[in-house]
Amino acid sequence: RYPWRLVMRGRGSPASKVLFGTAFAQQKVWAHQHPENCSESKFLVYYHSRAGIGSQLHLLGQALALAMHMGRVLALPLSDPSMTLIDHTFCPDSRGFQCWLENITSCTAGGDVLTIRGIPEVARFTRKAVPEVFRKMLLQCSPIKRRFWFYWWRAQSVTYLVRFNARTRKAVDKMRSESLFACDTKVTSSETLAQGTISVHVRHGRKATEADVFEFLKYLEEMESLAADSTALRVLYPEVAESNTTFSYPANTYTARKVFLSTEDQQVVDEALRLCGGKPRWEVIYTRVRRSNDDAWVHAKKPEDARYEVLNAFMNLELALEADAWVCTLSSNWCRLIDELRMTIGRKASHPYLS
Repeated sequence: RYPWRLVMRGRGSPASKVLFGTAFAQQKVWAHQHPENCSESKFLVYYHSRAGIGSQLHLLGQALALAMHMGRVLALPLSDPSMTLIDHTFCPDSRGFQCWLENITSCTAGGDVLTIRGIPEVARFTRKAVPEVFRKMLLQCSPIKRRFWFYWWRAQSVTYLVRFNARTRKAVDKMRSESLFACDTKVTSSETLAQGTISVHVRHGRKATEADVFEFLKYLEEMESLAADSTALRVLYPEVAESNTTFSYPANTYTARKVFLSTEDQQVVDEALRLCGGKPRWEVIYTRVRRSNDDAWVHAKKPEDARYEVLNAFMNLELALEADAWVCTLSSNWCRLIDELRMTIGRKASHPYLS
């Protein structure tokens, strides 16, 4: 059900490093979305807001929570004007994200259908609410604080939603084989990234209009802290932490100085590549793809452009999950998506994630 390289090849940490309640949550969501008798089901059909892939997936995940709360199966509409990243030459007759991902339900919506657009919330069930079926478990059994329940749910919802279909799996593999480089050397191996690799996603582009963005040098400082076996890397921000707990990891885990870099900013790539000849030297792994600081998905008008942007995004997402530590700003939906998935299908919930 989860066609990621690191899952199919058995790569990852022991199951004990999976986010609490993941297996239970995935079973419950699957059963809800695949009822024995679709003709007896009620449905919630969700229309997206226009946004980037990460934001749309998070909203779709909350629509799933709302559907479970209301006893309805979540389904996608035949056509959604705000879902523009579709290439019907790649996926004829597919709906929304089902162009790229496995179908979210085995049913076709009919009969009792409720339509929701934009922010998926109703009275007494806000955008941070968690389906009732999980609340007792979270309250009585889990170590997760109530104020973080919504983040736990986001991890579970995107884990269910982001499952490549066979077409996407094949296309992502092809793009990776053509575009992955380590410094100036083309990567020909189909293996996952080497253990001890650090993933860095530098979010620039239009994000600067809504949140602080940082120069690559700030990310490099965190990379060097990991490479130096720092014991002072906090698990949580001081503003939300209840203790001064820091990340712990075996000595020399990151001393090989291997980093996978993703960004929409070509200048960041150029700056990072200078580390390939620096002292100390870093091996910079990246994809040679089209980049734009104007958020290319906004301007993807042609089907082939939409296909390129989605496959490029999913390729870089998968590469990020193959790393063993992350430097990423949690103000970014994409960084949160990486964080959520590395705790579930990545089986690396206790690994360092530095925001």
